Amino acid sequence: MIKKLSILIGFTIISMPVLRCFAQQQNTALINLKANPSIVKPNQFYVKEVIDSRKNKTALGKVQPYKGGTITLPYNTNLKGGSAVLSAFVANSVYADKERRPIIVTINELSVNEEPLTAGAVKGNIKISLSFALQGRYSAIDLSSYTSSTTFQRPAGSPQQIEPILSKTITNGLIFFDNWMNTNAGNNIKLATAVKLSFANYQDKTEGDTIFYRPDRPLTWDDFTGQPSKSLKHAAEIFSYIGYDQDVDLKNGVVYVKISLKPWVAKSASWVQAGQQNNYALNHEQRHFDLTRLVAEHFKKRLYDLKLAPDTFEGEINMAYLDALRELNTIQKQYDTETAHARNTGEQQRWNDRIDKELISAGIKS
Repeated sequence: MIKKLSILIGFTIISMPVLRCFAQQQNTALINLKANPSIVKPNQFYVKEVIDSRKNKTALGKVQPYKGGTITLPYNTNLKGGSAVLSAFVANSVYADKERRPIIVTINELSVNEEPLTAGAVKGNIKISLSFALQGRYSAIDLSSYTSSTTFQRPAGSPQQIEPILSKTITNGLIFFDNWMNTNAGNNIKLATAVKLSFANYQDKTEGDTIFYRPDRPLTWDDFTGQPSKSLKHAAEIFSYIGYDQDVDLKNGVVYVKISLKPWVAKSASWVQAGQQNNYALNHEQRHFDLTRLVAEHFKKRLYDLKLAPDTFEGEINMAYLDALRELNTIQKQYDTETAHARNTGEQQRWNDRIDKELISAGIKS
């Protein structure tokens, strides 16, 4: 009985330090991150949203909180209030003028790790990774990123000693982005604040197989150089289409877009049957070309009505162009159907009048 009791007491004495070490490892030392309202006063942006995308939001890392002693296992550390406090700190550190550009700040990493030095000192490292995006009309636009690693030494003790270093590390990332915005605001198209449109009618210096629409250059039968179709019964056919050139320039944060309209006819794809070259038939084909020019004008009006945004203008112009091509296909078929390919003279005159009226109204024809 005495021997058995001795073994039990020995086991109890040996096991106690192990339990203490395990308990220490489970503790979390909290850091109170003090608010630093509007320390950054940007001219170009405000923080619309903060996203904490860190993989581990339950701990910042490991710290050495106590002086002396034989136990050197570090404690977990985290911010008091966790992710919500961190996000609020970032948002509140930047003055919010909501007339500026809306920015999304993503926290990819924020970590603190320490190890003991001699004489009761501690050395540590803080790592931070931030990314910045502009809130566009439909989605976020990636702008810039900031990564930093800061080393420090401190007396072993309360982890609250780390707070000023942590605060400065985060603020430095926001100051970096403020400087980046000031440098790039006027010359980075991602940061443009407006789109201004202008239009021109494209003219080729030398006429080749392609004829670009000009009201003072009507079609002639000499422009119909293609081989007549054996499968079609009508007298002639014209191949006309719409294209455009786009030039983009950025000045002082404004995107200037110049669209050159290109309604055109391909001579080699246009044809006339032998013996069918009369003025009435030529007028019918000219009206096809006139309709192409009017659809180009509708394309222009669509773009003016869209109020283009800097981050989406290219896609919106392309969609308006596709709409114009669909309209062109529809109206050309309607014209041929209603005039019976010019055989219905009454309908042909009605279309002549309609087309002339719209050309004059648009300022294309006087």
